Amino acid sequence: MWLIKIFSVISLTALCAAEDPEMDASTLLPMSSVTPTLSLDPPAGLIYQGERATLNCTASGSSPSWTYLWFHNDQETPLQISDPSYTIMPAVLTDSSKYWCKVKRGEELSAFSNAISFAVIDPPKPSLKLKTRWLDVFQTEKVELSCEVTGSSDWTFTWYRDAQDLPEDSTLSLGAGGSSLTISSVGPTHRGLYTCKGHHKTRKISSALSNTTDIRVYDNKPKPTLSKDPGFEQLYVGEAASISCRVGVSSGWEYLWYKDGKQLSTSDNSKESYIISSPALSDGGKYTCKATRGTAAFLTEDSDKLTLDFIDPPKPSLKLKTRWLDVFQTEKVELSCEVTGSSDWTFTWYRDAQDLPKDSTLSLGAGGSSLTISSVGPTHRGLYTCKGHHKTRKISSALSNTTDIKVYDNKPKPTLSKDPGFEQLYVGEAASISCRVGVSSGWEYLWYKDGKQLSTSDNSKESYIISSPALPDGGKYTCKATRGTAAFLTEDSDELTLDFIDPPKPSLKLKTRWLDVFQTEKVELSCEVTGSSDWTFTWYRDAQDLPKDSTLSLGAGGSSLTISSVGPTHRGLYTCKGHHKTRKISSALSNTTDIKVYDNKPKPTLSKDPGFEQIYVGEAVSISCRVDVSSGWEYLWYKDGKQLSTSDNSKESYNISSPALSDGGKYTCKATRGTAAFLTEDSDKLTLDIIDIPFPSLELQTPWPDVFPSERVEMSCGVQGSSEWAYTWYRNDQKLSVDQNVSLGVEGSSLTLFFAKKEYAGGYTCSGQHKNRPVKTELSNAILLTVYPNKPKPLMTQDPSDEKVYTGESVSFGCTVNVSSDWKYLWYKNKALLPTSGDSFNIPAANSLDNGTYQCMAWRGNTVFNTEYSEERILCISEIPVPLLKLMTPWLDVFPTESVELSCGIQSNSDWSYHWYRGSELLVDHSISLTSDGATLSIHSASNSHQGQYKCRGRHKSRSLSTKTSSELTLQVYVRPWAVMTLLTGWSEVFSTDSLVLRCEVQGSQDLWNYTWYREEQQQKIDLAHSEKHTVTPQDNPNQSQYICQGTRTGRPSFSTKSEPFKTKNLLLKRRVLLAISGCLFFGIIAVFLGCIALRLTRKPAENGDKSEEANLFLTMAELKARDDAPCPLAEYVTEAALTASNKDGDDNGTICSESTPLPITSQEDQAVTPESLETADSNGGLLSFK
Repeated sequence: MWLIKIFSVISLTALCAAEDPEMDASTLLPMSSVTPTLSLDPPAGLIYQGERATLNCTASGSSPSWTYLWFHNDQETPLQISDPSYTIMPAVLTDSSKYWCKVKRGEELSAFSNAISFAVIDPPKPSLKLKTRWLDVFQTEKVELSCEVTGSSDWTFTWYRDAQDLPEDSTLSLGAGGSSLTISSVGPTHRGLYTCKGHHKTRKISSALSNTTDIRVYDNKPKPTLSKDPGFEQLYVGEAASISCRVGVSSGWEYLWYKDGKQLSTSDNSKESYIISSPALSDGGKYTCKATRGTAAFLTEDSDKLTLDFIDPPKPSLKLKTRWLDVFQTEKVELSCEVTGSSDWTFTWYRDAQDLPKDSTLSLGAGGSSLTISSVGPTHRGLYTCKGHHKTRKISSALSNTTDIKVYDNKPKPTLSKDPGFEQLYVGEAASISCRVGVSSGWEYLWYKDGKQLSTSDNSKESYIISSPALPDGGKYTCKATRGTAAFLTEDSDELTLDFIDPPKPSLKLKTRWLDVFQTEKVELSCEVTGSSDWTFTWYRDAQDLPKDSTLSLGAGGSSLTISSVGPTHRGLYTCKGHHKTRKISSALSNTTDIKVYDNKPKPTLSKDPGFEQIYVGEAVSISCRVDVSSGWEYLWYKDGKQLSTSDNSKESYNISSPALSDGGKYTCKATRGTAAFLTEDSDKLTLDIIDIPFPSLELQTPWPDVFPSERVEMSCGVQGSSEWAYTWYRNDQKLSVDQNVSLGVEGSSLTLFFAKKEYAGGYTCSGQHKNRPVKTELSNAILLTVYPNKPKPLMTQDPSDEKVYTGESVSFGCTVNVSSDWKYLWYKNKALLPTSGDSFNIPAANSLDNGTYQCMAWRGNTVFNTEYSEERILCISEIPVPLLKLMTPWLDVFPTESVELSCGIQSNSDWSYHWYRGSELLVDHSISLTSDGATLSIHSASNSHQGQYKCRGRHKSRSLSTKTSSELTLQVYVRPWAVMTLLTGWSEVFSTDSLVLRCEVQGSQDLWNYTWYREEQQQKIDLAHSEKHTVTPQDNPNQSQYICQGTRTGRPSFSTKSEPFKTKNLLLKRRVLLAISGCLFFGIIAVFLGCIALRLTRKPAENGDKSEEANLFLTMAELKARDDAPCPLAEYVTEAALTASNKDGDDNGTICSESTPLPITSQEDQAVTPESLETADSNGGLLSFK
């Protein structure tokens, strides 16, 4: 047979060679004439690192028997490759080279192929660019990004945010091939670092990640800040003004301007300033602005209002500082120019509308605020004006008012005269000398008597008045006029002589005793000029001539006046005046005499000294009782209605030198005089209120009694409701001395320690001294001042206190100072002040930007006392870890009853507990056990219900923090293979054996199994050989036991399910019954067969047309199997159930069994042999039939 095969191969080869003419032609060509062609796939000359590159070497007429040689980099030694294709996978940088190939047939070599060079380069890095104008944006704004590989359009792109794929989002859209990313309406979820990656369209290669772009999204709209330049409260008309609108965040803004709520038109909105180059009053108003940017016209909030108030420039006021405008040569003139209420102006001067020429006599004050002409000359005549120029602002005022300066050529000479013009004047008779200068004004006058200058109180008057001349006032008088600080003098006047004599003065005398009298009394008065009778007299009462009265009578020439009976009409001031008999001269009025006539008794007036409403205990007080009329009174004193005893009634005062509270009460008095003991009425009551001296209150004005070095301490001392006290201070009962660091307020009402020192510690008190009364208080309450030796250091805490804080967690820092109070706090990050205050600093959702070193400092008081810095707290923000899910047992595909153990953990961290999920549901399964922290999941006996995808999630034990879910592990629970028991002993073997052979096999498995056999319900192992077959004999199974088998092996699964139980019967009885039935059947069949032969031989053959085919009486076993009505002769003997079986044990057609019919089942254990539990194709198990 093998010779035939060899011959066939040889013939087939020869046939193929005959049918391929090219094979013969190629073999005839010399290899030196063959030039292979070398090609590259991909055809590009650049190969990206990691890409696959294939070189193909082809030659005309090539044969599979040819081999190929490969060369590169001019090397003569070929590469260790003989295939027509040379594949480089993956390509690296060192693969860049020049390549050739040759073809070899036997020992012959072809020429070199063409050379192909290619370079292996790194994949390009995409460039991520911002197409819109800004990265820091506000909600609803649009952002566009582009991703491109420079110089190439062969790439598509994938986008990432914070190293994660972009989630689905209706606001996100990608351009063609992902070359652009558009966020149509930015929201908080769009914050993050954006990158992109390229993927070649035709080659399986991806680029590196591009550069990153950080998009920041602000939570709130910004509010512009409006300012003006210049920043003055009021601006002048014509003064250029600029309003600036600034947005403190982002960029690219354009600006909209509004005045009094109406939008203003501007030529360029990109400028942040609105300029009013030449403002008018109408440009004043309330200005606001908004900022906008982008094609969608994103608008900020309105700025606060800024008021522009334009006013007209002020008009300077030109004033004459000297006293006159018409001046004489060499006099000094000073002019001032000022803007009322402002010192921000300088000034320019003009004369006759021209700039002032240079002149040594002209000088200007600071900023031109004054003009001084030190020595006036004729050239200085003219109209003077000035104009103001603001010092810091480009604005000038209008011209001021004008001033006309006149200059005289010669000195004037005064004219002197007197009034009255008598040659002699009486002493006491007023005289006036007048000195007049006929030109100009503002003169002051110098008066000379007998060549000596006279002193006058007012030199501005042109008259020198001798209101009450005496004899020495006579003499020769001259005058001069002067004016100005330079004392310009006129010429001397001519002399004028004054001659004074003394006029007499009348003397009025009371000739009776009393001036204040009662009605009907007599009063006599006299008036006379001593030593002269040239005078007559006139009498006056109350400066009026005396009326006619029958009770009045005058002496000769009016020298006396008598009132015979005084009445009420005679009250008044009486005077007399003398009149010269020969000259029109009157004396002065005489002395006056006041005659008072009382209608009623007088009522004394009671007063106290001091006159305070309340008198302090120990403060001396005097009560005075005065009768306003007459004199010579004596006084009687009463307290609470009882007369007081005094040592001297002539005194009008009642003195209490050191009053006590008991001296308080209601006081009255009466007055009496004369021998008739005339009594006045009782005075009104005067209440004397004696009170205790008040107690001063000492209060601490600064917030705390315990301070630190350099802090300021203020205390106040006062008597409540009174400002009439001065105070003295004490420290530790010693009077406090004042120095440069210790200051007392007005009247000592306050004490200030500017810089606290250690020696200032102690108990402070004060006492009051009344400003106007000799009263001093007791010491006040004490204030104990504590001065700490050193600055405190705040204690800074962190919650959570762990060194590691995770992204998104809330972090809170606390800062406390354990001494004193009223602290305010400053917070620092990396030594930079943070814009927050309070004793705590919260980071609601930490991220990497919050990494840094944090400190705090406390301060307090108006002088801003600072503590030391707290200890540093380093905050390190980490990404929330993802737990690692591990399989602790060897496999994830398990079989029922096997154990599975999974662990979930975060490396080197025991601060987490774990929750488990199967699929998307939280795992709640009582058949699964977890360790206390959930780190280990144990399934001790797996079942189908345990199948699924397992994952876990960490939850921090002490913080409200959860991780992301871990990766997933899929647990598969496979069904254990079934062990099936079959009966191998057939019906034909019952005649030759007394044993029953059972076979155990694992259904559907191709693996090699060992088997374990069990007997009885105790499942006692009976076969230690682990054979797939087990033989049951009547000797070892006298009780017809129940049998079970199970497959075992060293691999997985290590054992199968146990088979259905099989229970044997009385094998000996069955065998005898079968033998008897078989014998009967055998001999019966022989007899029937012989009978049929005899009948055939003896019967006449029928007509061909009438013959019917005789039934085949002898059926083969196959025919018996195929028939439904064939009886099973052994069925009723094999099992005991046949003896008692009813009709229900058969099939519906009454058939008890067939060769394919299973044995009847007598009990639950016998179901092991039913078709439902066993495969019966060819095994004949369970005594189904006999072969």
